[in-house]
Amino acid sequence: MPLIDMTVPLREGMPVWPGDSAPRISYQRSFEAGDKNNVSSVAMGLHTGTHMDAPKHFIPGAGGMETLPLDTIIGPARVIEIENPDRVEAEELRGKNIGGATRVLIKTRNPGAR
Repeated sequence: MPLIDMTVPLREGMPVWPGDSAPRISYQRSFEAGDKNNVSSVAMGLHTGTHMDAPKHFIPGAGGMETLPLDTIIGPARVIEIENPDRVEAEELRGKNIGGATRVLIKTRNPGAR
């Protein structure tokens, strides 16, 4: 089974969840400045870019991402594209062919996506 990296590259100016901070990338060291290494830092909201919500995001007392076995998120998946990517509603998902899929990926709009 081929693995497909679906990560949207992190960049300043990328879409963010309303109210979240936009990504800020700062460089403390760089080869271009004559330093011997590159050192940078990133500050952003956790709903920025490609991500998965941990169970504890919606379920009180549930675990974080570290509690999920890797086979929960790695493997065959059904991809569903949302017509109104500004908001994913339950009724829109009801009409999709999820079948017996173990994993479902929801594709929304992102102008910088691959």
